Amino acid sequence: MTSDLSSKDQLPEDPQQLIELYHERKRPEEFRNECMRKLLPIIKQIAMVTGMRLGLPKNDDLVECAVSHVCLGIVEGKYHPMKGRFVAWCRQVCRNYMLDELERRRLTISETELGAHSGKQKLDGENRRDQIRPFDLLPGKPTIPDKPDIFRLEFSEEDLQRIRKWKPLRDRLIMLLCSGLWVCVPRSEWQPWVEEAGLAQPFPPPNLINLDDPKERMQEVAKIFGLTRNHLSVIWRRRREWLLRLSRIQELIGDWVA
Repeated sequence: MTSDLSSKDQLPEDPQQLIELYHERKRPEEFRNECMRKLLPIIKQIAMVTGMRLGLPKNDDLVECAVSHVCLGIVEGKYHPMKGRFVAWCRQVCRNYMLDELERRRLTISETELGAHSGKQKLDGENRRDQIRPFDLLPGKPTIPDKPDIFRLEFSEEDLQRIRKWKPLRDRLIMLLCSGLWVCVPRSEWQPWVEEAGLAQPFPPPNLINLDDPKERMQEVAKIFGLTRNHLSVIWRRRREWLLRLSRIQELIGDWVA
């Protein structure tokens, strides 16, 4: 699709036109993000209706997760206008995701009941990995009472080399902020990143530093970078592996699940 649209005020209502505009890579990132923002309520409606057809209540967490899953697929290029109509693709992605998650819930309940009878539960490597939530590694969280210094020590040079490779810079800052691990970055490294990103000083702002609740922190970070909450969730899910590859986190995880 080709178009002379240049203003977000001129964005169409039709989801197919919106997704085609989003796929025009020559467009400014702000314009493409606005296309995604306008698509969100449409995706949410599709997810809600799909969930209701599967017997889920409107406010079930799976509905919101399905929305994030669709957004992740869009960002990762799993949908292209040449593949067919966007609404049909979105509906199918939501349905497949929800069915998979419902089956996982059923299996989880079965394993829990089995564990209750056997007196213990065994987790395989993948399930252990799913239970690791970097949000729980925020400073002061009770999850790791025996590791209070994990957030007070600066990253090793090995970890810093990994972090320097996290691109784009925006996502690097987002992951460090949301996890609370920005406090482990030496000031000599942190300040140039903040300046390069064009963020106002002081950074992070005091109101963000004082937020221990993961959801509140994500909401504030989304505002700082001009993103929707769902868009930020997509970035978090895509980049989560960055955190899990850090030696600092590997050490903590090893002690946690051992």
